[in-house]
Amino acid sequence: MANQITGRIIEIGQIVQIPSKSGGSPFTKREFILDATTYDPYTGERSEYENVIPLEFSGDKCAELDRYKNDDVVTVS
Repeated sequence: MANQITGRIIEIGQIVQIPSKSGGSPFTKREFILDATTYDPYTGERSEYENVIPLEFSGDKCAELDRYKNDDVVTVS
């Protein structure tokens, strides 16, 4: 079973292309910031310990972030 985390997207970055040292096709990556801070199930209060995680997609997976926007709640695995 894969690791999963659910949170709210804070920011989606632009696609970054890193040139290949050997002259081949460039490496592409795209970062997004996920706020996975938990809430108390009884009081609804936000935890005092923030859990903000930078994650990134690479290659042809970068385009998958186009269908999301800031404040969307997503589960990443």
